[in-house]
Amino acid sequence: MQIDARHRPRCCPSSPPQIWFGRCPRLDVPIVMAQGRLDQVAPGEAAQRFHDSLAVPSKQLVWFERSAHTPHLEEPAKFGKLLMNVAASQLADT
Repeated sequence: MQIDARHRPRCCPSSPPQIWFGRCPRLDVPIVMAQGRLDQVAPGEAAQRFHDSLAVPSKQLVWFERSAHTPHLEEPAKFGKLLMNVAASQLADT
């Protein structure tokens, strides 16, 4: 997979995107990822692989079918509902 240099992480602009897989430490928190199906900056396949590689107590990858890289702006109602559901779930678990 080739990613345009303009879209590499700013912290290490010369690094290939695949170095991020397997580098995330074990996290003891739930993870929710919001992914735009039309995203060309962070393609869905990469997001799915990253999600699958995470070792966390719970994880969820939520697809935004009509969004690209900014689902919080492109589908704000769905994104807001996701945040409310995550917050309600966390409150229920405490």
